[in-house]
Amino acid sequence: MNAERTFNRDDATLMVKLADQLSRGSDAEADVSDQLTELVAQATILPEGEQSSEHVELGAVVTYELIDKKNSQEVVTIVAPSDADPRASRFSVLTPVGLALIGVAVGAQTEVVLPSGRTQQVRVLAAHPDLLPAA
Repeated sequence: MNAERTFNRDDATLMVKLADQLSRGSDAEADVSDQLTELVAQATILPEGEQSSEHVELGAVVTYELIDKKNSQEVVTIVAPSDADPRASRFSVLTPVGLALIGVAVGAQTEVVLPSGRTQQVRVLAAHPDLLPAA
């Protein structure tokens, strides 16, 4: 995951808690735990109470595009695992898309690591506070 990340303090705290919980699970969960730990360790963490309108935060409605594919815009909301509902395009931060987008700046390019191991380059086009009621 190649993009610089910025997290508000609440998002960083939740991701550290999720990483701790996952570290005691299966090998696949331990791998996600390691990814979360690395993301938080390398990110810029904002001061308490500060938010960033220029970065993808939990609860943000995110528009992104698949690089090298025309007309490939997707709109998803990145949420905590307990709030996930893929049918409503509410993706957990623990999914490949969630891990790829969380903390990334609007306009930045990053990559989604697919379950097959292949990668897909994506660019964040917009990130807005959750505009819809919770699913």
